[in-house]
Amino acid sequence: MVFWGYNPDEVWQGRSRKISAFMFIRTRLFQTILASITETIQRAQLTTNIKDREPVDDISSYVTGSEVIFYTELVTLPDKFITHEWYYEGKLQTSVNLEVDALSGIWRTWSSKRFQHTNTGNWFVLVRGEQGQILYRLDFIFRGL
Repeated sequence: MVFWGYNPDEVWQGRSRKISAFMFIRTRLFQTILASITETIQRAQLTTNIKDREPVDDISSYVTGSEVIFYTELVTLPDKFITHEWYYEGKLQTSVNLEVDALSGIWRTWSSKRFQHTNTGNWFVLVRGEQGQILYRLDFIFRGL
């Protein structure tokens, strides 16, 4: 059996330090990337309305009603725009490009989706940066009108 390109027999012959160092560096790199991405999104939630640039409620698990708003609060994002992608049963339904200026401080933006009675089931919204990288994902279930 080969693990990460190494033979386990070689590991026991003094090469475990190479694997340990490689795994440590790889893990730390992943943690750094993940931390920088999650620090970009301060808040992300589904709501029924926005008042004074703030969501009035949090309905992020189960959604009912004809329309829902996905609210996103960003900080220190160098991108000039983000995209909200709305998926139903794993298929892209709507993509909304939103201009942002999060380098100047906190930036709040949102997009909305109108539902039909036939749209019950599993949904998720992806937030993507300019380069297409996923910044956030929120899963929810639409229960109907």
